[in-house]
Amino acid sequence: MALLVIQQRRLTIIQILVLALCFILSSSCISSSSSFNSVPTSVNSYLELEQYFNRVEQMNPNGQTKAFTAFVSCSFNEWKRNIDYLVGTFTLFQSIIENAKPAHALPSSNNDINTENQKETFNYNFILIMVPPKLDPSKGITEEKAVRKALQFISEVYRAKQNTPLEDKVRIFVSPYITNPTEGKHGSSSNTETRYIDTFNKLHIWNLDEFGYKKIIYFDADCFVLDTIQLELLFSCGHFCAVSDLVVTDYFNGGLMVIEPNHLTFNDMMKKVKDPAYLSYDGGEQGFINSYFDFRRNATFWRLEEELLQIENDPTLDRREKEEKKEALKLDYGNRKNVYRLPFKYNSQVPLFYVSKYAWYTKFKDNFVAIHMTLPIKPWSFVSFPMLDYSYLWYKYFRQINLYQFFPLDLALYNISLGLCCYLIFKIGIFVKLCNSFIGNDNWLQKSLEFKIYFFTLGKTNFESYSLIYCFTSLLLFTLPPILIVAINTTVVVFLFLLFLHFPTYDPHVVWNNMFVMITIFNTISFTIYNQFLQSLTLQFMRKQKMNEVEELREFLKLKASPLFIQKLILSPIGIIVGFNLLFLLFVVTYGQLTAHIAYLTVYSCVVLYFLLFHLLLPYSSQIIIRAVLNDNRPSHTKSVVSSPNNNNSSENELKELKESVV
Repeated sequence: MALLVIQQRRLTIIQILVLALCFILSSSCISSSSSFNSVPTSVNSYLELEQYFNRVEQMNPNGQTKAFTAFVSCSFNEWKRNIDYLVGTFTLFQSIIENAKPAHALPSSNNDINTENQKETFNYNFILIMVPPKLDPSKGITEEKAVRKALQFISEVYRAKQNTPLEDKVRIFVSPYITNPTEGKHGSSSNTETRYIDTFNKLHIWNLDEFGYKKIIYFDADCFVLDTIQLELLFSCGHFCAVSDLVVTDYFNGGLMVIEPNHLTFNDMMKKVKDPAYLSYDGGEQGFINSYFDFRRNATFWRLEEELLQIENDPTLDRREKEEKKEALKLDYGNRKNVYRLPFKYNSQVPLFYVSKYAWYTKFKDNFVAIHMTLPIKPWSFVSFPMLDYSYLWYKYFRQINLYQFFPLDLALYNISLGLCCYLIFKIGIFVKLCNSFIGNDNWLQKSLEFKIYFFTLGKTNFESYSLIYCFTSLLLFTLPPILIVAINTTVVVFLFLLFLHFPTYDPHVVWNNMFVMITIFNTISFTIYNQFLQSLTLQFMRKQKMNEVEELREFLKLKASPLFIQKLILSPIGIIVGFNLLFLLFVVTYGQLTAHIAYLTVYSCVVLYFLLFHLLLPYSSQIIIRAVLNDNRPSHTKSVVSSPNNNNSSENELKELKESVV
């Protein structure tokens, strides 16, 4: 016996060590995600950081005059958000380079990519404007710490572009932090938008003329391009060009801006940024730039495309004359100092698709140049799949960047660790011991179980023998817990994934499946504890019953025991996960049908909730009690005799036998 106890203890220690190892591996999987590959580790100040990156030979080694630009803020306390927007930025760059001219076009498969060909054929640079964290000594954000955080972020940029067509195209422009004068508050209200606090740093795009750039097309990180051929036409835009905002149409939407960089314009902006006359109406840079260029009054519609089409359809011109006139017209438009309002197709804001699908398809059809995911749920969030259909267009380019990972190893390790915890709870049975020490002989727990068995299970009882409080505690102990366990665990896991465990580099479909697995494990652990508690309570109750009543109870409960209940309990998570994946397939097949998607989810959710509630959760406690009674195989002499609820005249001998049996 002693040898058996020692072996069991060794087994338990090994299990605990394996559990600890899983947690160590899962935590190290996150902490080791960044390495300073090709990043200068000797840089210790902002000045050194800017001097290292902001050089002409680094920013524009080929003497290009046109470039695409995006902006990322390296916030100190929002690392997850930094990586979110980095994923969006590189997906944007990938969409631009993949949808370039036929001579520049890239193969759709990763295996067919000819990196050297792509480097030679695409002639535009991608400028990534990166702003280090804002210094705040009161919060411990010193310059040295901020620089290290910036270098850590830059190392992620290097990893994202390594061995890809973007490797020699992406240039990092390190810019000093510009404080938002509105602190993110709307001009017409006191509401604060935290997402706008860092956006005034986008104004640094006007400083790119220092590196020889004369025309810049800026995109937000939540955009992606479908037609680079048409997009290149915007390099022939005027002084400032943008697309009308879908909500406030008089103003432009800052998701796409075409500008002529000029450091003098930037300096003038810095002088006027705090001027009440240029107050931002939305708390961000978009409102300020709208006021600065007076876009509402000064913007005229950009008609270059119409004039080029007229030249193309002119029968009096031959091909050479047409090309010459087109180039001259583009040059003329590019040199104009006008503010232009661009067609909607260059910044197609997705809410229109969900507000008026008819307008989306009939007006624009497939003639989109760039899509802007302006909804609060961004495409790099797994929540956007599969409901937001246009996330799948973004997903096509996301899968081709270096940051994309199919299998989330750290999430899998979390699930393995939780699964081992579940196994240990089964194996050790520590909760059984705690329950036995907690449950008394004649307390409210026993009375509540007695009421449950004789009323809900057997369907008979003498209400006069019980107070109303036992009816309530019976409901509280045996009906609500299974429902609360599922509801609370599901809510907790969803919040964990949304706030802590979600990483935008993973495939969203695999993240969804990992979340369902974690919900299943959480519920299994909780139901195991509840099962052990209820079994202990039932066995304590059985020890106090007469043998003839026990046998009568068993015979009756045999009729109520469901042999399929355990099978349902095991197969239900599997059925839910399989059904959810089939639902994914249905979403993909019916691409673009949001109404149908809502109908699918509603029907699927109702079926799952009905099955869980009426076939698993409500009968769960009764099934545990029934099986505990039927599986109680103790010898008859260990079952002491006491009176049933209706037999209140027990003899002193029976009470004595009860006390002896309990001892």
